[in-house]
Amino acid sequence: MAKISRWMGVAILFAGAGTIAWGWSSVGAADRTSPAASGAKTPEAVRSLQKERLATLESIRDLLTKQLNEGTGNPQELQQVELDVLRARLELTDSPHERVSICEQVVENAEAFVKRAERTAELGIGSRSDLLRAKVGVFDAKIALELEKASAN
Repeated sequence: MAKISRWMGVAILFAGAGTIAWGWSSVGAADRTSPAASGAKTPEAVRSLQKERLATLESIRDLLTKQLNEGTGNPQELQQVELDVLRARLELTDSPHERVSICEQVVENAEAFVKRAERTAELGIGSRSDLLRAKVGVFDAKIALELEKASAN
């Protein structure tokens, strides 16, 4: 079986994640020119910035989680940040096992979003097309997971 590049898997993963979170731009880590994409080591200055970005995203996630628990948060905004955290973690790891684990978390996130979209569609505050887009996001996330598994072998 032919191996895919890790960045091809990331591009697919985050194109799918863009479908999950309405309006989320798929422009991100997968679209950047990266030394790692060519097999070169990521410069330490870039790694440091990636770590700072991850820490900041985790702080945002914690704040949004607290707001949601207090009844003032937006679940879609929290889900967006959770996807951003996963993207940042994926950028920082070269471990095939960890990459697969992160992709599994994206699948779980996508499936949770489908459940939320089903509830909002049933209540009449979400559209059927939003629900279908969320389902496509699950397929995209699962495809990315399988590609990451294949590249890990």
